[in-house]
Amino acid sequence: MTRNPKLDRDKRLLGESIEHWLRMRVAKPNDESEGPYSDDCPLCLQYRRYTEYAIVCGGCPIAVASGNEDCKDTPYIAAYHAWRNRGPRRGTPSWRSWARASQKMIDYLKQLLAELEART
Repeated sequence: MTRNPKLDRDKRLLGESIEHWLRMRVAKPNDESEGPYSDDCPLCLQYRRYTEYAIVCGGCPIAVASGNEDCKDTPYIAAYHAWRNRGPRRGTPSWRSWARASQKMIDYLKQLLAELEART
């Protein structure tokens, strides 16, 4: 069987992205060392490109799966807003919202990884 370098890279980057989301999910409330931003996302760092009017992520497995040029129509949008509104203390409704939203994103990334794994 012939190796597919892009498929191998995408699987590695999805794994790194899952780890990134797992770290964020358990981070302390004031820990801003990484967040749901393109500068912290392994997939974004590989695929994002700036155009005159937008940021596009052609070839990113999330963009391919969603049929968009970015993370629109994925659990990312809700998770991003929950992160921004999570508040200063764990256990609050805003933190529970973040926990649920981030878990949905983690599950989404795991599903994409499983689909890529099935191709090999």
